[in-house]
Amino acid sequence: MNVYNWLLDYKICIVRISQVCVNSGAEIRVLGGVFRYSMAVACLMSLTIAFGVYTMKVPAPSHSSLERGDDISPVDLMVILVRRRRVVMAVFVGMLIVLLLFLFFKKPVYQYTSSYEMAGYVNQSGELLSLESPNSVLAKAKNIYLMEGVRRFLENQGLKKLPFTLTVYNPKDTLLLNVESKATADQKGLVSGLHDLILNRLGEDQKRLVGKYRKTLSQQLEDVEKALAAAQKSESQNANELVADYFTRASELRSKIEGLEEGGVNQIAFRSLEKVDTSRFLMIALGVPFVAILAMLIGFLTEFSAVVKRRLDNQ
Repeated sequence: MNVYNWLLDYKICIVRISQVCVNSGAEIRVLGGVFRYSMAVACLMSLTIAFGVYTMKVPAPSHSSLERGDDISPVDLMVILVRRRRVVMAVFVGMLIVLLLFLFFKKPVYQYTSSYEMAGYVNQSGELLSLESPNSVLAKAKNIYLMEGVRRFLENQGLKKLPFTLTVYNPKDTLLLNVESKATADQKGLVSGLHDLILNRLGEDQKRLVGKYRKTLSQQLEDVEKALAAAQKSESQNANELVADYFTRASELRSKIEGLEEGGVNQIAFRSLEKVDTSRFLMIALGVPFVAILAMLIGFLTEFSAVVKRRLDNQ
C-alpha cells in the first residue's frame, strides 16, 4: 500500500469536509463528532506508521541501487522513509508540538457590534422614515466617518494598522448602521474606542441634519399659520376652503416636528455569545495530516541531498 498517496487522499477528503462545514455554521456543530473521530484516526495512523518505520531495519544502500534508473516505485519511497525515519519523526513531532502550542495559546476571537439608529420622523401612518436615505448614510460612513475615525485612532494609539477587522453595513429594511469588528477579548477597549469615534462623527452630522430639518419645518409652520390667520379674516367666497387647507397643512407640519427622532447610539462593542474563529478540532484535523505529509517531504529532500552529495564526492 502506498502510504504517501493514502495520506494525500486523506488530506483531500478532510479539506472537502471542512469546505462544506465552513459554508454552514450549523453543520460545524453537527459534524463535530466527525472531526474528533478524524483527528483520532489521523493521530493513530501517524503513530502506527512512525512506530513501524522506526522499528524496521534496512541495509545500507549500494551505489548500484542508487544509480539503477529514474523510475521510483512505492517500495522505493517506503525504503527512503525507513532510511530517514529519524528525520521524519523529528520533524513530525516538532511541528506537531508547535501546532498544539499555537492552538493552546491562541486567544479566542469574538465579534463586537456597535449600532446607531439614524435620524427620522414618524409620518401620519405611524411609519418611521429616515431624513436621509440609508444608502446615503452608509456611503458617508464608509468614505468619511470610517476613514477619519481610523486615522485618528491610529494616531492616538501610535499604531500603523488596525489589529482587528472593521466593517460597516446597514441591515436590510432598517434605519440602523452597524459597525462590526472581530477581535480578542483583550482588544475590546480598542474596539470600543474606534467604534465610538466613528459613531460620534456620524451622530454630529445626524444632529445637524435634524436641526436643519426642524428649522425648515418651523419656518414653514410659521408661514402657514400667518396665512391661516389671514384666511380667517378674509371675507372672500373661498375663504372657508383656504382655512381648511391651511389648517390641514399646519397640522401635518406640527406632526412632523413632534415626530422627529434624533437617533443615537444603541450599543457600543456588544460581544457575540459564540466565538467566530476557526474551530480547534477543525485546525487539528487539517493540521495533523499536513504535518505528516510535510515531514515525509522533508525526509525525501534529505535523502535527495545525501544522494547528490555522494555523487559529487565520487566525481
